[in-house]
Amino acid sequence: MALSPDCDQFVSVGLDKKIVLYDSKSFEKKSDNAKGAKMGIYDVCWYDDAHLVTCSADNKVKVWEVNDGAIAKDPKFDLLQQAVEDKMAKIPK
Repeated sequence: MALSPDCDQFVSVGLDKKIVLYDSKSFEKKSDNAKGAKMGIYDVCWYDDAHLVTCSADNKVKVWEVNDGAIAKDPKFDLLQQAVEDKMAKIPK
């Protein structure tokens, strides 16, 4: 779980593969992204007020854009995601 930098919302993730965004004042669910990952999501953090970063059991790090309560994969960060995935693939298992 992570609180946004402006403290207006928080996000939770879990082994159910979902990214769920809540209003931090009313605790009302704002968004439920059921396609967060192929496997469980281990952690989430805010990059800034409009972006989340998740890491999951499928060895993926993804950047998500938060816009008016909607969560969508941010295509601007595909190169960054690919670079992280390439480095993670080189780590011995």
